[in-house]
Amino acid sequence: MWATATEATPNPSAEATLTEVPEHLLARSKARRAALTGDGDASEETTPATTESTSPEPAKSAAPAAQPAETPEEAEPEPTPPWVEAAESRRKVPVWVVPVLVALPLFFILYAWTLGEPATEEGPLAAGSEVYGVSCAGCHGGGGGGGTGPALSGGAVVETFARPVDQVTWVALGSQGFRDAGETSYGDTAKPIVGGMPAQAETMDAEDLMAVVLHERVEFGGEAFDAALWEDGFEETVTAMVPDHAEEYIAVLDEWKANPPV
Repeated sequence: MWATATEATPNPSAEATLTEVPEHLLARSKARRAALTGDGDASEETTPATTESTSPEPAKSAAPAAQPAETPEEAEPEPTPPWVEAAESRRKVPVWVVPVLVALPLFFILYAWTLGEPATEEGPLAAGSEVYGVSCAGCHGGGGGGGTGPALSGGAVVETFARPVDQVTWVALGSQGFRDAGETSYGDTAKPIVGGMPAQAETMDAEDLMAVVLHERVEFGGEAFDAALWEDGFEETVTAMVPDHAEEYIAVLDEWKANPPV
């Protein structure tokens, strides 16, 4: 009675246990049971039926959905440096300019060969201009217009000294030299000696002193060199007024008479 009731009443926990046991273990258990009891057919018929009726087939797990491959983010392009932008935007040199640029150095070389040496001014007039700028312009002005000393331009110098020799002796002796010689005035206009004309006989050699007188007469007086005018009383006057340098001045004038300064 008890046994029958036990067999008739199904045990839910047993069914659950059979459901959870894997099939290969059940098969192994049935094989052992058949070997012990000798009732292999019944076990084979009963057990599969029970298994099929009580053990629901486990649901196959769904395969995970394939994830889309991640696309790598594109790196932002680096900004173009300003000097590169300037080079790219700069106007290109036209093709025809290239041969011109290549030939340009050759042109300058050929042009340089055609140039002669710069002409260098020489002679008494050039020397006199240089001496005037250094020793006389400070008092008489760069253009002879005067300053602390009297004006020489506009013909004033040849008006004061009609003979070149009188100007030569004035420049050589200066104001004090004329006073020492007993003079109270100088030149054809008889200007009184009130200024401070410095003596140049000891600071300028004969060539420079004669050259600066020539420059002033030509540049400011508009007078061309005239050998006869220069010879007028020249030897007698320089011998009397500047005896220590008379021969030097006479030698310069002789040179000018042989090779007139122009």
